[in-house]
Parts: sequence; structure tokens; C-alpha cells
Amino acid sequence: ANLNALAGSTLRELSPLGFRRELPTLIVVEAVLFYLSPPAKAALMAEFTAHLAQQPQARLVLTDNLAPFLRSPARADAAAYFDGFSAELLDHSSLWGGAIQFALVRSKS
Repeated sequence: ANLNALAGSTLRELSPLGFRRELPTLIVVEAVLFYLSPPAKAALMAEFTAHLAQQPQARLVLTDNLAPFLRSPARADAAAYFDGFSAELLDHSSLWGGAIQFALVRSKS
């Protein structure tokens, strides 16, 4: 699938394939965002964090690049980025001066 085109509707596209929003879900984003345009990256993160708000037991785990939105290696900056989505950063580290972010995120609700 072309995530540049699907970003924002990815989970809806997965529903016919068996994805069930009512079940606790671990969303894994690993080395995918590198390949997306900034608008698609923003839409995908908004979609995934919105799902966290709808399913409080769901989690997002990320090992990826969040530029141009987050370039800093600082945990506080990563927390502020996810706070913009009403999501809570549970764990964080980074590599290469913030080029790669490692994050575990849940909904604030």
C-alpha cells in the first residue's frame, strides 16, 4: 500500500482485513516514516494517536525518524511533540542526535 496516499485512512483500510478498533492494539512504526512525505507522516501520526484516544489500552511503539517535526534527542521535546496529539510519552530514547526516535506512547485519556 502507498502510505503517502493512505495516511489518515490506514486503519479504516485495515478493517476489511480483520483489524478491530475495539481490541487493544500495539501499533508498531519501524523505519517507515523515512519514506513518507511530511504531510503523510503528520497524517499517519495523527491517525494513530487518535486511535490511542479511542482505545485506551492501545499503545504506539515507534523506531523511526520524525523530522521535520522532531529532530531533538531530548525526551522533553519528544514529550511535547506527542502532547500535541493528546498522547503521553511513556518511554523514550534517541540515536544519532535525534535522527532516530525510540518511543512508547499511549493516550492521555
